[in-house]
Amino acid sequence: MNRNFINLKRYSRLLLLLIFLPLTACYAYVDSSVEALTPGTNARIRLDEDSFGRVVNQAASDGYNTQGLDYIRRGLLGRVTESTSDSLSVLLRGVGSSVYTVRVPNWGISESAVREFDLKRTGLIVGGTSLLFVTGFLNGWIGGTTSLQTNPNAGPGEYMTPVPIFSIPLP
Repeated sequence: MNRNFINLKRYSRLLLLLIFLPLTACYAYVDSSVEALTPGTNARIRLDEDSFGRVVNQAASDGYNTQGLDYIRRGLLGRVTESTSDSLSVLLRGVGSSVYTVRVPNWGISESAVREFDLKRTGLIVGGTSLLFVTGFLNGWIGGTTSLQTNPNAGPGEYMTPVPIFSIPLP
């Protein structure tokens, strides 16, 4: 394979990483009503003190690790699996691949928000990352040479080192 093709392939992977990695941060939670929490949506729910205590007790008694819950804001992050007129079922993710479905009464929900794609934030992050990559490439941080200064008038003899005819190997 051509050496330039290998470098191009390496830089194309780096470019894909730089483009797609910031896209994970382009989602935001938008305030919504409890009625907007339909099955399949990712939601952030804040509960009153009594309802949050019930959820923690229910999860702890079923063996779910409750250390990942937000005790300060009394919030839950998860996917809504079922929505009825009086309660919601939310699938919580825990450490590793553990999941737990919790049932939350609608009257205990103080705030709710739905996770949505934010186009403005996405544009800012992709533009900033692209600007950083272009600046790094033009300044030599990425894909630059190993020397700071080059002499275009130097001949090939300047880059060669002499090899002695006699050499003594050291044990």
